[in-house]
Amino acid sequence: MLSRRRARLRYLVLQCQRDGIESWETLGAILAGISGTQLKAFLRGAPIDDGVAREIEWTTNRPSGWLDAPTDDVLDD
Repeated sequence: MLSRRRARLRYLVLQCQRDGIESWETLGAILAGISGTQLKAFLRGAPIDDGVAREIEWTTNRPSGWLDAPTDDVLDD
């Protein structure tokens, strides 16, 4: 489950970067109200707890549980 969350989070970060958002601090604030350092830690393997996962989903207008879904449909958004 944690690797799915990380893969989905990586996808969201890449989407933001394609939209021109490059600052890690801004990315963290936009995606979950977290620091850029914490966002980088999640992408490197730190566990993403359920509260943070639900916040990311809510902030990015994704359904609850989206971060935990299989990643084969990531590009179907």
